[in-house]
Amino acid sequence: VAVEEANKLLSAAISRLLAASQKSSDSVLFVQTTEKDVAASRAKRDTIAASTTNPYNLAVYYGSDYPVIFNIILWFMVVFGLSLLAICYAIAAMDPGRDSIIYRMTSTRIKKDN
Repeated sequence: VAVEEANKLLSAAISRLLAASQKSSDSVLFVQTTEKDVAASRAKRDTIAASTTNPYNLAVYYGSDYPVIFNIILWFMVVFGLSLLAICYAIAAMDPGRDSIIYRMTSTRIKKDN
């Protein structure tokens, strides 16, 4: 009984809203109402989801090319580090004198060696 009265009140309110919107402007207002019977809808209750992790705590499988790639990257990094160290040392030990090519080419008068 109370639900039917609530539906009637809601229908009257919606019809008044539509009438007011049509009077206020020429635009169209679209209203959609749905009835859902609460007794017909049931929420599903689930148990706790099963764990997808390995219960035996095994190590992750690596491919057969893992040691090869590891060695390539390892030795590349060793060579790269040593070459970077040598380049940094060479730049730090560099002593450009007054007769350096840098000073000769940037001066206003280029020296010519015969």
